[in-house]
Amino acid sequence: MSSSANPFEEEREMGFEKFYPMTLGEVINEKYKVVAKLGFGSASTIWCCRNLATNKYAALKIYAHDLVAEDEIDNETAIYKHLSTVGNPNHPGKASRSSF
Repeated sequence: MSSSANPFEEEREMGFEKFYPMTLGEVINEKYKVVAKLGFGSASTIWCCRNLATNKYAALKIYAHDLVAEDEIDNETAIYKHLSTVGNPNHPGKASRSSF
């Protein structure tokens, strides 16, 4: 639990202890520095991170431990992969995302 008297958003959820206790400035896999929290859901948090090698920003989704079945993660990964192969390659928004 946070050191604050007021719990963070996911700390109000049942099973909050399964969420990774991310901190701003933390470096993930020696590659991404955590800049801001973008949001959370029932089984994950989304973080804005800066790639230390390229200086580009990315959104990282961190799943809560034991709250998501492996097949659900596999399904979501398949959806992201599919989305990266479809759509209009000339769409102006395509340039703002590098990959899923």
